[in-house]
Amino acid sequence: MGEGGEAWRWRRRLFVWEEEMVGELILLLANVTMQVNKEDKWLWTLESSNTFTVRSLYNFLTIQPQVGLPVDVSSIWHKDVPLKVVMFA
Repeated sequence: MGEGGEAWRWRRRLFVWEEEMVGELILLLANVTMQVNKEDKWLWTLESSNTFTVRSLYNFLTIQPQVGLPVDVSSIWHKDVPLKVVMFA
C-alpha cells in the first residue's frame, strides 16, 4: 500500500482545490493507527448516551457563545436551493 496517498486512484484529474483537500485528509490520517482487535464506532460527545440527536446538534450550533466566526442561525435550516431542485425533491 502506498504512503501519503499514492495508492489512491482517481477517475479524472483532480482540481487544485480537490488536491488541497486530499492533502488535508492525508495530514488528518497521518496519526491514525488501525487496530485489528478493536471495535470501530463513532461517539457523539454532545450527549451523555454518546448517540447523535438533532436536538443536541441544534443546541450546539445555536447556544454556543459567539467565538470566532458566529453561526448564522437562520442559515441552519434555510438553504439557498434553486426552485427546480426544491420542486424535484
